[in-house]
Amino acid sequence: MEIGGYLEFERYGGKEYHANCLKLNTARNCLEYLIVARNIKKMWISRWNCSAIFNIRRNNGVELSFFDLDDNFKPVLPDSYVRGDFVYVVNYYGQLFGYQRDNMILDNVQAFFQRPEKNTDTIYTCRKYFGVSDGAYLYTDCTLNRELKRDESAERIQYLAGRLEKSGADYYGEFQKNEQILDGLPLMTMSMLTENILRSINYMEVKRKREENFAFLNERLESVNMMDVKCPEGPFAYPMRVKDGDRIRSILRQKKIYIAKLWPNVRDSIEKTFADDVLPLPCDQRYSIDQMRIISDEVIKCL
Repeated sequence: MEIGGYLEFERYGGKEYHANCLKLNTARNCLEYLIVARNIKKMWISRWNCSAIFNIRRNNGVELSFFDLDDNFKPVLPDSYVRGDFVYVVNYYGQLFGYQRDNMILDNVQAFFQRPEKNTDTIYTCRKYFGVSDGAYLYTDCTLNRELKRDESAERIQYLAGRLEKSGADYYGEFQKNEQILDGLPLMTMSMLTENILRSINYMEVKRKREENFAFLNERLESVNMMDVKCPEGPFAYPMRVKDGDRIRSILRQKKIYIAKLWPNVRDSIEKTFADDVLPLPCDQRYSIDQMRIISDEVIKCL
């Protein structure tokens, strides 16, 4: 242990929102943990997923079968589904309420503040909600019989520190590099830096602001939203379904309103429509009602 010298990041003594669970480095590695620990050989999954999920199954020899989604993102399991098969269910935009299946793995990467379902393997990510470069939580009762190395993230925080002092556009390339690095990271526990930052957050204030912003957007846009949405706890984003979503993204980008296109790798079916035409409008804790008014005004102009 070193004594003296220059100061490092402050050590925070607060509590993380999620407790009594595993703290891993990425959500995709939470899934890999479950695949290995539960010896999963076959799994049902939606086509609307990030490419990393499909890479994980290839690396572990998992056979995939696909189910469709209805207009509200709810799984529609086909007749060939056998009760007891593993099912990987994404809680898109936190809009899945009370859904249960045997051997279900619930992906709550877009529902950080929703508590895990009882007796259900549940995955959360920190990066979609907070300014950290790694971090995920896994609720499970299975155990992986090997010791995991701790991740180190000090070399991956430049894009976060840079955006604090400059603009997101200046450091977007660094952000993309970090995403590529995460794709190749092995299964490890959460980095010490990320864990420390997560102890500094006022989670109830974050939750309140997200819900307040979501409610304002819904009040302004409900009549022109092709989806009937409900405000979940601490929402990830406001899902605005429109026609010709890519055109609206392009217009908003010119006004420096950046709307992500989630999982654009889907090539056909209703899931491609979701990727193209559902706009995840920002409603996170960085913003106030003033920014929500700007976003909703510009969306209405586009429509």
